[in-house]
Parts: sequence; structure tokens; C-alpha cells
Amino acid sequence: MTFPKDEQRLTRNIISEKEVFALLENLKPRDPRAIRNRAIVELFYSCGIRTSELCNLRVQDVDLKEQTITVLKGKGNKSRIIPIGQYASYYIGLYLEKARKHMLKGKREDPGYLFLSQRGNPFNKSTINKSVIRSVTKMVKLQKPISCYTFRHSVATHLLKNKVDIMYIASLLGHASLRATQKYLHVEISDLKRMHSLYHPREKHIL
Repeated sequence: MTFPKDEQRLTRNIISEKEVFALLENLKPRDPRAIRNRAIVELFYSCGIRTSELCNLRVQDVDLKEQTITVLKGKGNKSRIIPIGQYASYYIGLYLEKARKHMLKGKREDPGYLFLSQRGNPFNKSTINKSVIRSVTKMVKLQKPISCYTFRHSVATHLLKNKVDIMYIASLLGHASLRATQKYLHVEISDLKRMHSLYHPREKHIL
């Protein structure tokens, strides 16, 4: 028996709010690398930015005063301004002040990208998952493999669970249609059963 491809998205790993908070709590900004990693994870969770969009961010794309970032030429060659909140803004500011210069040691020129590897090079999808996400998730020993993409799915799910309108979530994620956003939203079966029992017309009549 085969299932539609869209249904398979429900099996993607989603981390709970508690797991995210535990992960962040363990990311102590003790050294330049740890500060950078904390800033990256905070940014991923703050707005569900695509991995490629985060890797392509440049220093001038960040407005810490307004707590926003500008994504230039995202998917579909579209640009958008995204709110990132106080925590991501704080740790990005800390990274710019105390950590980024350490990544540039030995480099003749500054490539201009916001986040850099320890060799001063910009990240790509593969290197950021390997160098950052895999290393930080080992600290909390999650019983599930996660990637940068996991945060995008998780933040969408958490916002929906906290009663945020799906139109806002679509705008945050940079989706052109609600159909695309719905594929990112993971609804736990326990939540689905509770909503079904509370609001389905048939369930309102007790046997």
C-alpha cells in the first residue's frame, strides 16, 4: 500500500517547545564557537528561516535595533523582512561583538556573510548541519535526529499551537500560498483527537 507524498511529512522529526528550551539552555556562550552556534540556533527557531537563506545572510542584512533581518532573493527570488525577536537579536549582537572576528583570523578579506565557519568561510546546507546542528544536539541527547530544517517545521507547529493565524505563519516562512504552509505544520495525534472530540458535531451527542 502506498501513501501520498504529502502525508509522509507527518513523519518528519519535530521537536517540542520543551526540547527546544532544553537545547538552548545547554548552549552556554562560553567561547566564540559556542556564541556563534547559539546565535544560529536562536535565529533558526525565532523565525523558521530556510537553511539557504540563513547561510546567505550578510552582516548588513541584520537590523538589531528593529530586531529584524532582510532576506534578499529567497525562494522564488523574493525578498522579505522578518522579525527575529529579542533573543535572536541579543545573541547575534553578542556574536558580532565577540565572536565573528575570531572566525576571520588568517583571512585576508572579510567575505561579508553573517555566519562564518572557524576557517572564516560562509556555510552551506551541508556544512552548517554537520558543524553546528549535529554538534549542539549531542549536548541534550535527543532521541531523534534533527537538522536545520527541523527548526522550520517546529516553529511553524509551535506558533499554530499558540493560536497564531496561519496567514502570519505563511508570511513568516516566506510561503506564497497557504497550501505550502500547511505541509509544514505538524499536528500531534493527541491534539487532533482532542479537537475532534470537542468540536466535531457528531461527538457532541453522547451515546
